Amino acid sequence: MGDRFLGTLMVASGELPVSAIPERRRFTWRRLCAAMGQAGSASLASALLSALAAKVIAASGGPSSIALYATLQQARQAGLVMATANGQTALVQGASAQQGEAQREFVRTAAWIFSGLTALVGVLFWSAPLLPHGSIPAQILASIPGSSQMLRAMAGPVALSAIFVFLSGLLTVLGRVGVLASLQVISAGALAGCILHFSRTASGALDFRTLAGSMTAAGGLVVVIGCLALFRDRNTWGGWIVGPGKLWSWVAARHYFSISGGMLVTGLLSSSMLLMVRGRVGHLAG
Repeated sequence: MGDRFLGTLMVASGELPVSAIPERRRFTWRRLCAAMGQAGSASLASALLSALAAKVIAASGGPSSIALYATLQQARQAGLVMATANGQTALVQGASAQQGEAQREFVRTAAWIFSGLTALVGVLFWSAPLLPHGSIPAQILASIPGSSQMLRAMAGPVALSAIFVFLSGLLTVLGRVGVLASLQVISAGALAGCILHFSRTASGALDFRTLAGSMTAAGGLVVVIGCLALFRDRNTWGGWIVGPGKLWSWVAARHYFSISGGMLVTGLLSSSMLLMVRGRVGHLAG
């Protein structure tokens, strides 16, 4: 290890030619640098597109629309944490660290976890206006005017975001870094495009239905493109689905939650508390 590190320093300083590094190591470094460049470029581009979307919302509806948009984004984040058990890292780590039947069982178990929790959160969001008036959740939502209807409108974006998280995890395990970077930019671009379109056609400020519809359209587009991107590797992930092994493994489930459990608690607390604060401020200050 010391000789390799010394050799790398000598190449960097010009004392040794680049050819002194084995071709395999140079290829690994090239792939690493390329992946970092793709991820960084995608993050920059998506940040610029997100800023464009926020600028369009501000120009169309003013500060109140920006506050509404931030609240909806926070609601989606809170729902996504619950719908995935904050487990994208757990999915990638578990599927990458295992091989053969253990890997197949882990991917299947993670798919069941994602599906079950996403369906549960979708039902909870959709049924928010139907909550009994005396219940604690209804009392919390009652302090924020229109919050029940907003949660119902966000059921679709939350479900699509959870599907995209699962697709992203599979693409990460398969090493499709370039595709992930492209999907990140496409998602932000689609959202900005939808908001720009509705801002031009809307007669007034953008309401929560319009913003939630834009999120749904952008989420649906990126999920479709993600599925098409995975089609190239269908022989690999197809074996995870139809190969031998259990459809559900308690060992895989424990592995999954051993990684995501702590992140689920902290993520849920932070996102839900911030959502409540945003809603309360919006109720008191307009």
